[in-house]
Order: sequence, then structure tokens, then C-alpha cells
Amino acid sequence: MGLKNSILFTLSDGKPHDRVGICDRWGISEGELDAAVLEMRKDGLMLTNVGRGNLCWENPSEPLDEAQIKAHLSPACKRLIPSFDLHYSLPSTNQYLCENASLSGEVCLAEKQTQGKGRNGRRWFSPPGQNIYLSIHWQFAELPQHAGLLSLAVGIAAARALHALGYKDVGLKWPNDLVLRGKKLGGILVDVSSRPGQGMHLVAGIGLNVAMQISEEIDQPWISLFAVNPTAAKTRNVCVAKILNEVFNMLNQFAENGPTYVQTYWPDFDLAAGQEVMIITDGGEATGLGAGIDHQGRFKLQTKKGLIIFHQAEVSLRLQ
Repeated sequence: MGLKNSILFTLSDGKPHDRVGICDRWGISEGELDAAVLEMRKDGLMLTNVGRGNLCWENPSEPLDEAQIKAHLSPACKRLIPSFDLHYSLPSTNQYLCENASLSGEVCLAEKQTQGKGRNGRRWFSPPGQNIYLSIHWQFAELPQHAGLLSLAVGIAAARALHALGYKDVGLKWPNDLVLRGKKLGGILVDVSSRPGQGMHLVAGIGLNVAMQISEEIDQPWISLFAVNPTAAKTRNVCVAKILNEVFNMLNQFAENGPTYVQTYWPDFDLAAGQEVMIITDGGEATGLGAGIDHQGRFKLQTKKGLIIFHQAEVSLRLQ
């Protein structure tokens, strides 16, 4: 556990803690503590001085903690994860695994991302201590014929986990958005690469707004789990574990049953089905009714002129 993660862990009860006691607990000097706290305050964390020599985290979230996450993993999921990489700050959890992962099943989490990204290189706003930034590395012996379904499958797994946690209104907007009450709750980013003699490598990233309440840097309607559950900030580790259980269960069967998994569960979460939608491409706009997805995961739009099929890389979809 890094120094800043350790500080969050200590202050997560929201009570004042003696600075000297914090230093003694983690074997650091007061200067090191002050420097770390200053940087964390610049990140937006409300670490305040209370009385003489005490430090407090106002409105704390539950810090991400490997032991607590593992306590809620299924036995099957535990066997598939060789290591956890837990950080206070990374440029991007996906980038970290793309550059460093060597074993199938490695998991990376960060309290903060400085260069978080969404689909098509868009920035993913990633403030510290409030949300979930999670990436998973998975290795296939060879490229699955239906690899184009992976992003949809990861989204389904995340949505299934959130439903199991009681967030029954979470749905999916093709191809990679988790949506709640008509606003963006999270997103999926899949990076795929091949290495000589090592098959196909997948890094699946999941960004989920958990406790974020204010942001002026997001240019679209958004929401966090806090909006429907004020205690969401206290259950981040359980949420991570439930998502991991679902994603690893899906990945473990994807090579053989990926199409069946997607075709079976996508309709349960498809927010565009039967709804008026607009598809925006480089060539213009098209409107019609959402008609589900085909066997390759492409979006089907029923227009007055007939059925049109769209590929993920080509378009932006807007619910009307």
C-alpha cells in the first residue's frame, strides 16, 4: 500500500487522527506526511486540520483495499486473479496493464487517474477517492472469432453486478456506456493486442461514478451511485468485487460462449430497444428506432427506409 493510500485508509472513518500517530503507524516523517497531504488537497480531497495536530478527511469514501475486495470474491474468481495492483494515482489503469501485465487475470485499480480515457481517445474525468477506475488483463490462446463482442460483454457483466447490488435501473447504451436515470454512470474501454507466441491480450477498463457529486469538467449529463444510494461511498470494495466476479465469470467462458452470453443478456439492459435514437457518423445523421444488435455486436437501426447496421468505431448514439 502506497503512502497516500495508507493516509486515506487511516482517515476513512471521518474522525480526527493525531499527526504523530499517523507518522508512527506508517513509519514516515511529519515532513513526508505534510507533503503528501498537500498534494492530496490539490487533488480535491477534503483533508482538514482539526484542533492542534489532528488531521481529518471530511465526507470520506471507503478506500480501495485489496483484502476487503478479496473477502467478497467468489472462490472461482480468486483462482483466476494472480495479482492486484492498487495505486493512489496512475496516468491510466488500462495503460498500466497494457505496458506491464504479463499474467492473465491481473487486476489494476487506482484512486485517481491523471490521463484517464474513454472511447475514441476522449478524456475520462478521474478525481481521487470517489469513483472506481478498474482494469483487467486477460489472455486468449488465439483471437476469438467474436472478439468484437468483448466490449458489450464487459458492459453486460458490469450491469449485472450493479443490478445484483440493488441498482436495478442501470442500463446500457450501445456500445459502451453504463446509464442510470438517463445520465452517464460509467463506461467501458477495451484494448486488444497480439504478441508473438502469446495469443491475444485483452485489457478491459471500467470507469464507474460512485460518490462524485460535483464536477464542472464533464461535458454531458452524468450521475453517480450516490444519487440513488447515499451510502454508496462506503461500499466501493464490495462493488469492485461484484464487478470482478461477473467479468471473470464472463471472460472464462467467452472463447466458447461469447455470442450466446451477449445475445442472451444484452436485451435485458438495452436502453435503445424500441426507442427513438439518433446515430451520428462522419457522413451525417440517421434517426429511427433501436432494433437491438446483430451477431457481431453491431447496432441495428430501423428507419423509414429500412434496417441500417452500424459498427462501433463509426458512430455516436444519442437517445432521443
